[in-house]
Amino acid sequence: IILPKQRIGLELGRGCIFKCTFCEFNLIGKQKGTYTRSTSRLEDELKRNWEEYGVSRYWITDDTLNDDTAKLERIAEIKTKNNIPLKYACFLRLDLQNRLKDQTDILVESGIEYAHYGIETLIHESAIAIGKGWHPEEQMEYIRELKDGKFKDVFLHSNFMYGLPEDSLEGLKWMHKKLIDIEYNRLDQIVVQSYT
Repeated sequence: IILPKQRIGLELGRGCIFKCTFCEFNLIGKQKGTYTRSTSRLEDELKRNWEEYGVSRYWITDDTLNDDTAKLERIAEIKTKNNIPLKYACFLRLDLQNRLKDQTDILVESGIEYAHYGIETLIHESAIAIGKGWHPEEQMEYIRELKDGKFKDVFLHSNFMYGLPEDSLEGLKWMHKKLIDIEYNRLDQIVVQSYT
């Protein structure tokens, strides 16, 4: 049973081009552009779901949707060409979105309504220990920029971990204080998990 307003799963590609040290998923470290569905198959599925069931909302299950800007462009093109009111949720790498400046516009154009980021920590030394090199202060500044601009209507989420290699009690207290400061942390939702 598929209901018209239901958000259903959609996979464009399998695997991830990254190798985060804490990740236990299979197919990490794949080559960019590999293990992806063809544009025609993706278009056929989106059209059929819209025309036959009225479905236009998806949870895109790719490990990292924005690992390749071409993938985002394909979604935007299919949405526009077929006049589908596409809306979707997905996991994104914030560092890629920041570095590849046109991605934010393409994400908005393609219908993003929910972005799940993997910021993981505000403690820079812990971020480095798990392979997250972009300074957390810069990430949170970029989140504020997004929420004040092109992503003002996009729901932003991130997970955070306590108990990473370089965490200290003082550092965790500082991070907690920062995460509950609504001027500093403009994410719409966070999930904090202990990692021991």
